[in-house]
Amino acid sequence: MAALPYMQLYVADYLGDTYHLTTEEHGAYLLLIMTYWQSGKSIHKSRLATASRMTNERWTDVERTLNEFFVEDENGCWVHERIELDLNRVNAKAAQASRAGKASAKKRKASKVIDNKGNSNGRSTDVQRKHKSSLNHTDTDTDTDTKDREKEKPLNNNLRTSVQDGFIPSEQTKQKAILAMVPKEIVNSPDEIIKFISHQKSAGKLSFDWNEEFLKWLMNAKVFSAKRGKKNEANKPSYPKPETALDRSKRQTEEYLRKLDAGEIPGSDNYSVEPTG
Repeated sequence: MAALPYMQLYVADYLGDTYHLTTEEHGAYLLLIMTYWQSGKSIHKSRLATASRMTNERWTDVERTLNEFFVEDENGCWVHERIELDLNRVNAKAAQASRAGKASAKKRKASKVIDNKGNSNGRSTDVQRKHKSSLNHTDTDTDTDTKDREKEKPLNNNLRTSVQDGFIPSEQTKQKAILAMVPKEIVNSPDEIIKFISHQKSAGKLSFDWNEEFLKWLMNAKVFSAKRGKKNEANKPSYPKPETALDRSKRQTEEYLRKLDAGEIPGSDNYSVEPTG
């Protein structure tokens, strides 16, 4: 796969997700996601230290923090959900543009063939036309009839089709969905295929590639499933979470800064943070 020229960086999301990283961890994380995007695929764990430009010793310390942004698959590769979604969108768009370009070129070629045939018929001599007329006793204006018949021939506009009743998604499409973190129970659900076919038929949609359309359907199904899950979670009784050492440290720091701003602390030497752990 050719390297993509640029990647999307959602700055607000990135800063919100990585507020706790050190400068070194930021650098390693950015190098990892850039390598991921440049290669167009997940990174095997044996290459993580090299991709992040770190020694094995330093990577061991950083790995414990950065692994929260990835999911390790059965092949030992680190998979990044957000990048997988963006890669699928970019690749689907490129494939659609390629198919449209080929269809346009094919249509132009067909039109050129028809025009050439029309011009060839138009160069028939009067002697030839009279000869045909004497043999067949038909209209002498044969070139016009030929052009009319050529115009009646339909061009190949059947590049897009409607979804078939027996549509079955390819294994490659299912694998793409799973890599994009779509739950397997959704990917392998016969009900999803039935709903997909019914929806596309009722909408009268035509497509170049129904596997790509089904992949988009699964992506949306994942989002809807997550929303339903959040709604169910909202209806569950909530219980206070136990305070972690990091939470306690942050709370103490915020309390100290608040007192310092309020003038409740004459000097920083008169206040000490309670040790954690």
